[in-house]
This record gives sequence, C-alpha cells and structure tokens, in this order.
Amino acid sequence: MSNKINEIYEVSFKILAEVGLAKSLYIEGFREYKRNNIELAQSMYKDAKEAYVRAHEYHKGLVVKESREQDPYVALLLVHAEDQFSSVELISYFIEELSLLYEKLDKKD
Repeated sequence: MSNKINEIYEVSFKILAEVGLAKSLYIEGFREYKRNNIELAQSMYKDAKEAYVRAHEYHKGLVVKESREQDPYVALLLVHAEDQFSSVELISYFIEELSLLYEKLDKKD
C-alpha cells in the first residue's frame, strides 16, 4: 500500500474514533439528561463537541491536502468516516433540541 493510502486510512480511523466518541457522548449525555443529571449531561455534550471539532480538523486537513494533489484518491473507509461524521452532526442537533424541550417541560411541572 502506498504512503498516500496509508495516510488516508490513518486519518479516516482518527475521524471514525472521534465521531464515534462524539456520538456515544451525545447519546449517553441525553440519557443522563433524562435522569435529571443535567450538569453531567452538559459536560458530556461539551466533550462530544470537542471530539467533533477534532474530527472536523482531521477531515479538513485531509480534504485540503487531497485538493492540492492532481490525482485524488477516494477510499471507502474515508467515505464511511464522512458518513459517520455527518450522522453525528444530525444527532448533536436533535439531542440538543430534545434537551431544551425536556428542560422546558421540567419547568412547567
């Protein structure tokens, strides 16, 4: 395998690790939110956002590097990483919105 492909795989695994962490933290954070552990949930959301930002930086670096090359290479693993990256973006939005809804409902009681 060429150095280029190895680098793409390495960065793809880094993206997958960070977005996997972010997704888990959002989901577990929401579970804590429903248990009324608000501070813990918010801390988990913060950690999830930080993992997402790290994944974004890895992804951006790879895309910028690929855009400068004349012979770009698309790896299935990278496509999977990008798919997971997108799903975390959606999950984070919906979990944050659901958390706000729970907060409003709690205030009504």
